[in-house]
Amino acid sequence: CVCVCVVNLWVSGHLIFVWSIRGMGVVEVRGGGPICGRSRILLAETDVFRIRENVCGCALGNHAFHYQGRLLGRIQNTFTAQGFDHEGLHRYHQWDQRNTADLKPFTRYIPSDTRRALVEGIIKRFEAEVLPVQDALRRGPLQADFNDANIVLIPPVGEGREPSVGVIDFGDIVHGWVVSDVAIAAAYATVSSYGKEHPYAAAAAMLHGVSQEFALTELERRLLPLFATCRLATSASLGAYSYHQQPENEYLLLHAEPAWTSLEALTDVRVKTGLAELFSKACTKGTSLDELVALGTVLEDARAA
Repeated sequence: CVCVCVVNLWVSGHLIFVWSIRGMGVVEVRGGGPICGRSRILLAETDVFRIRENVCGCALGNHAFHYQGRLLGRIQNTFTAQGFDHEGLHRYHQWDQRNTADLKPFTRYIPSDTRRALVEGIIKRFEAEVLPVQDALRRGPLQADFNDANIVLIPPVGEGREPSVGVIDFGDIVHGWVVSDVAIAAAYATVSSYGKEHPYAAAAAMLHGVSQEFALTELERRLLPLFATCRLATSASLGAYSYHQQPENEYLLLHAEPAWTSLEALTDVRVKTGLAELFSKACTKGTSLDELVALGTVLEDARAA
């Protein structure tokens, strides 16, 4: 029996230790001292089991995304202030936005001509607008997968208190463009259960939270909408490739569809100017969350008309 302690958690409260185990044995979840839970399980030799303490959650909405964004802003502030770096972060990762142009071989697996053209257009914009100015973009460690499935959001205890927010899964961590972390969070906000109905408001709320803790440069703010589409284009393209490899797995198509829906929303020419204004306002201190949500709703209504 081999036990490995995995500390793969960033939380604005107490840490929870996660144990991975192979074979037969006892899984223990430890919190701040005493054992929080214990289970006896029988596993095959090839299985890996991971367990963590259950916590109550919060419904996703504008305020939830705002608090998530604030956590991401604090993380980036910490990385920046401490100058954190490690040789393991300097690696090639297909999902790293610096490698967006490497999606070209995968676009042929997108069956729809319209959608394939959409991704190819994003790649061309990336090469024309980002690569020439890449040396001016700040670099640092990125969590690189800031989505609602990796967020721990615990309801506040007591009136007037803020919720506790944490993020798990640093498996995609990489040294890259700092703005990418923010863009990825905004992109994934649009594919959440709330974002599917209110993509612009969800993204704006996330960016509003980030801006309270971490300031983007003028160049980063200008490129932010493009970077958000780059992440969704990566997800959609690699999803199409995976389905080509496993055509019997219809789940891959189901999983990829929200990314396509959000990608089409963020590239809709009818709201291009308004969306750029929304993202810019969301990244500027002094703009209220309610104002951003109202502007996002106007854009959503204009697109639906």
